Amino acid sequence: KNVRPWCGSHGTYSKHAPKGCPVSAFDHQGILVTSMWLASEQGSTQMTQCSASEVKGISYYTDQDVTLGQFLRDSCFNMSLKCQNPTCKKNVLEHTLSFVHKDGQININVETMDARLPTEAEYRAAMGEAPEEIQENSLRDDDGIAMWSYCTRCAKVVTPLCFMDDDTWRFSFGKFLEVSFYNKVATINDLLGEGSDDSKPCCG
Repeated sequence: KNVRPWCGSHGTYSKHAPKGCPVSAFDHQGILVTSMWLASEQGSTQMTQCSASEVKGISYYTDQDVTLGQFLRDSCFNMSLKCQNPTCKKNVLEHTLSFVHKDGQININVETMDARLPTEAEYRAAMGEAPEEIQENSLRDDDGIAMWSYCTRCAKVVTPLCFMDDDTWRFSFGKFLEVSFYNKVATINDLLGEGSDDSKPCCG
């Protein structure tokens, strides 16, 4: 079955190697996901599809893929991004981007912060840390991408603030989806020691 590559080109994604080809690790360096935009009507919490879902074949670290940092910058933090449904007038903040693979589903929501986060340089200065030496061919923005873990059960942040480094920024988004779908035993460690249940690790 031919599916649309992540980059939107007219190439095809082949799940099976031609007969007679030796088996290699590269035969399993890809993932098929279904993506869709969801939105709720005003005054309702029920989510409905805004446009037809798309099946995307992502071969890791190819032109079918993007980096994790690029995905966050272009598909999550880009407030000018438009819904695929031309009749939909809702903005990015009113949508949920959903990825489905087998029996798993990942929903991505974007929200505005109540207060401005410090840039990476500002945070390091406040913590008394030396500025990080940025690689010459770095793809990161000057402000950096801040990361933390939030426990939905405890309803609070449970890890210290940290900033995405170059290796994480360059990590395959397709591989990130694979790890997220198949690592079902992952937990969020309460590094601040303030979680519920006597500060045992809590899960988000």
